[in-house]
Formats: sequence, structure tokens, C-alpha cells
Amino acid sequence: IGYVQKANEADITRMTEIELKAVNESLESAAGKARAAAVRRLYRHPAMRVGKSGIEAYGEVELKGEPGKIRMLQNAAGRVIDRLPSDDLAGKPGAEIVLSIDAELQNYAISRFGAEAGSVVMIDVDSGDVVCMMSTPAPDPNAFVSGIGSTLFKSLQTDERNPLYHKAYDGVYPPGSTFKTIVAAAALESGAMSPEETVHCSGKAWYYNRFYNCWRPQGHGNVNLHQGLQKSCDCYFYRAAEKTGIEAIADVAKRFGLGHRYELGITGGKIGSVPNDAWKRKVIGEQWYAGDTISAAIGQGYVTATPFQLAVMCARIAGGEKTPDPHLIVSGMKVPDNTITPMGQFKPGVIEAVRSGMFGVTSEPGGTAYSYLQGGSVDPKGELPAPYTNAHMAGKSGTAQVRVILASERNSRGEAIK
Repeated sequence: IGYVQKANEADITRMTEIELKAVNESLESAAGKARAAAVRRLYRHPAMRVGKSGIEAYGEVELKGEPGKIRMLQNAAGRVIDRLPSDDLAGKPGAEIVLSIDAELQNYAISRFGAEAGSVVMIDVDSGDVVCMMSTPAPDPNAFVSGIGSTLFKSLQTDERNPLYHKAYDGVYPPGSTFKTIVAAAALESGAMSPEETVHCSGKAWYYNRFYNCWRPQGHGNVNLHQGLQKSCDCYFYRAAEKTGIEAIADVAKRFGLGHRYELGITGGKIGSVPNDAWKRKVIGEQWYAGDTISAAIGQGYVTATPFQLAVMCARIAGGEKTPDPHLIVSGMKVPDNTITPMGQFKPGVIEAVRSGMFGVTSEPGGTAYSYLQGGSVDPKGELPAPYTNAHMAGKSGTAQVRVILASERNSRGEAIK
């Protein structure tokens, strides 16, 4: 939601420009000057506050409404002696902006994290409603309204859990193994691999004059696409990415929702990076190398995404091409976002294969999240109403490496020494 605070000169200038643009007036015209003076007067009032972040800032114009006036009768000495009828000069209340957030679900997610740092995003696949979007820990927005104290602000700035930063929307991270869903879809969509084709995993694979390790030092043996996703086999996806190529992978990543800053009606938001040759030449200043594709295969290297983008990815995999675009504002304010890449239609069987692999992750023995989720059941006692009775969940685990682990930091089995 954000917070409000007393307006500074930069805020007053910004709101003056917005107000003039809304009524199509120039600061040089008489009407524009009068409007600008009224805006400055309003925001300099001791009791007036302006939105500084979140929806409070994005929707400032809609939320503040229009100030009213009161007719007062004064005598010759300027003393107010009566208050006259002023109904025709009454102010107009601001818009009632309704969010899609489920407050109970949001609070539950926050409580589950306790003092830990993290974020949760949940999107209703049928409606596109963002029903949960939290980042923890987070400061009390009321602390900013009258000006936050320097001691408290410094403690927030130096807290290693980054409470001043919305991890779900502003946090850009390597997606790690969650990106394997994209590589799998790209391999099938491009025809580079079939679902039945197997790759042998011995725990490491040799590409371009060096070994790339699988997270499981002893390897996974022969795995197909379903097993590759279920067991999150790195060696399978090294091979899949090599055969598919970065251009096809980048195309599917965008179709799945990565590489776009979603306009939700709040401040902030990051694009992340969906790298390919053109991206690397522009951003890094050098060509794309084959080894870069191997790193991208497991969501490392130059690939980055926000938790919100990964939620969109999961929603599109679950809902298919008809999945509505995500939104946070249900009513009260229009929030256009016309540059979202559509998912489009995939070849028959592609999305189904990815869904099946994700089901294997959580709900089949051997899946990387199977033991944590007690077999993937969200209704082990069969207590939920239809169609959720005995329902299971699907997903993709992922742990991103943020730096190279040197040989000297690994044990004899290739595992990182803690």
C-alpha cells in the first residue's frame, strides 16, 4: 500500500505538473497559473499529506479527491461572524480503490516467515487477481507519516534482511532451478528434444573445456524430461539448453512472463534480465558464448527475475494461454499495461509435459520437494470441498548460487563445504 508524508518541494512540483497535465493547461496560461497556485496551497497546508510510495504514490490524484471551500461572513474588521451555506462548494472524496489482496492470506504468509526475510506472491489463475504479495520484514508505514527518526531509519538501512525493499516486486535474483521449466518448454517447443529422450547424469558434465557439476554429486543416471524436472537434474538441462539454444530459451522465458516490469499501480518494480546475444552485446559489450547457455540452463549466469515474475510464470504454466494478466487493482483506478508479452499457444503436449514434471517435484516419490510437502497433498484428510478434495500441488524447487564455489571449497564428493 505504501505510506503518506508531508509534501516537500519536489512533491509539490510533481503534483503541480500532474494536475496541469490532467486538465491540459500550461503553466504560462492564466488558468494554469491559478491551478498551480491552488495545488501549491493545498500541499503546503500543515494537515495535508502526499503519497510517497506504493499505491498511495501511484494513485495520489485519484485518492486525494478535490478540496472543498466554506463561505464565511466577516465584518469590517475582518472578524468571522458567521458561517454561510456551502454545500455547493463541498469537497469531493477520493476514489475507493479496491485491491485484490486477500488480507487473511497475506497475514498468514507474513506470520509463517516469522523473523526470516523473504517474499510470497500468489496469483489466482482464473482471474489474474494478485491475492498475496508480501515482503518481510517490512517497516511500519505509520513510522514515516510524520517523518521517521534518524536512529530508526539507520537501523532499517543497515538491517541485512533489507526491510526497506520490497523483495517480491523490486528484488531481482537468479531464478535457479525454477528456470528449468522454461528450458524444458523451449526444448519441446523448438523440437530440440522429445519428452522421452534421455540424458545420462554422472554427477557432472564436460562442456567447452570444463566440467559443470550437477547438484547431486553421485548423479541421477538416465533421466528424461519428466524425471529431469522431478529430480531437478542439472546435467539434463545442460544438454537440453545446449541443443535448444539461448534464442529459443529467451523467447519462451518472455512468453512465460519474465523480462517485463508489471504495472500494478504501485511504485517500484524491476524488469530482471532475459539474456541472449543481442542483450549481452548491448549490456555487457561482448558476444554470447556457448558456455553462457550452459549457465542459463539452470537459472544462473545472466538470467535474473523477480519473485513476482516467477509467480506469473507458474500461473501461465498452470492456466495456459488464456490465463489473465496479473492485476492488483480491482476497481477505483485504471492501471494500463499494454506491453505484456502474451503467452500464446504452444505445440500440443508442451505445457502438459511441464505440468507433469512439476507435479512430480511435489507429489511423486523422488521429487525434490516431495518429502517437505508430505507427498504434495494439500488435503491429506479429504476435508476440502470439491473440486479440491484430496488435491495435490505442483511446483518447482530452486536454490540459486550467487557466486562460484571453488574446487578448494568442495569436499571429495564435490559438495560445498559448509
